[in-house]
Amino acid sequence: MRCVDKSFSGNAADRIIHEILTTEFLLAVWQTVHERADLELLTIPRQSLVKHSAFQVIDSNRRTRLIPDAMFLFRQTGGGMACCFVEMDNGTMNQKKIRAKYARYLAQVRQLLT
Repeated sequence: MRCVDKSFSGNAADRIIHEILTTEFLLAVWQTVHERADLELLTIPRQSLVKHSAFQVIDSNRRTRLIPDAMFLFRQTGGGMACCFVEMDNGTMNQKKIRAKYARYLAQVRQLLT
């Protein structure tokens, strides 16, 4: 079944499975943090990531956006904070797109270090 909406390209069933797997992963993160007194989950934003300026990167002299499938931010008591990006691959993304996505991660790291 292919979706006819151009903004939602690709196989709709694959997109739904991807969303379910990502949600299940984030639920496991929430459960893990909830069971540990030394951890605090600060945020799990979802769709708001797309437009946030922090995700604009310059890759190969071209302005683009890093759009992780999800992210979460947690803090450990007596320690620091960690921001974790989630990429959920269910085998539908070709190698060229995967390489491009990880190149954007590398570009973001380089941007943060300069």
